[in-house]
Amino acid sequence: MELSVICATKNEQSNLERLLSSLKKQSFGDFEMIVIDNFSKDQTRKIAQNYTKLVFQKGPERTVQRNFGLTKAKGKYVLFVDADMQLEPTVLEECSNLMDRNPKLAGIVIDEISKGSTFLSKVKALEKQLATGEETIEAARFFRKKDLLKIGGYDEKLISGEDWDLSQRMAKFGPFGRIKSKIYHFENQSIWQDIKKKYYYAKNIGPYIRKYPKLWKSHQANFRNRLKILFKKPDLILKHPLEFLGLLFLKSAHFAAFIAAKYL
Repeated sequence: MELSVICATKNEQSNLERLLSSLKKQSFGDFEMIVIDNFSKDQTRKIAQNYTKLVFQKGPERTVQRNFGLTKAKGKYVLFVDADMQLEPTVLEECSNLMDRNPKLAGIVIDEISKGSTFLSKVKALEKQLATGEETIEAARFFRKKDLLKIGGYDEKLISGEDWDLSQRMAKFGPFGRIKSKIYHFENQSIWQDIKKKYYYAKNIGPYIRKYPKLWKSHQANFRNRLKILFKKPDLILKHPLEFLGLLFLKSAHFAAFIAAKYL
């Protein structure tokens, strides 16, 4: 088996079929789909079973689910995806070929494009475009299984910042590459739901901060630094002025949520 795709789920019946269908359409043939469900109360597990026999139940958080999926993976390479994603048809092929050609690469970053019908989805799409190439914010998704096993996979003590942490630890094996194909990330939440999610993550970010205090303070949580990133591509801002204003509001709300989570 060349490649394993691992997806952690919980109550994702509205999203999962879109992801799994896009995996079935991949140009790369030698891979397995592994779904680790956190005891969903909807039809998530049933939908998964229509696409793969490798459906398991595990919880309570994504880190535990993904590590459990890693124990079931038979692939040389591993790709971690979320249920609300959709892959372009050549994602797996490009990732595998790039790693085969470059044995010194530790992992691969795949650009994400936010999709959806809401204003929030347009704001998120602009945010991802503005942040493309920022190493302290992006995280890799595609790795060699042997390297993941060497570092023990995800840190299961982390609820928030686990993707950043994994990339930081995997970077000791080498640099990260990037492919041309994209992942579409469907953002169908309201702005209020998004802020509540950020509040939850902020409430649980403490263990990550204690692991990377300098990185957190200087880049990831530095409000001034994050604003600089947003203003690095003025051409994009001029093309999407309303979305940019929405993004400034959203990032301010996220910062307020972080302050509230810290002191309340």
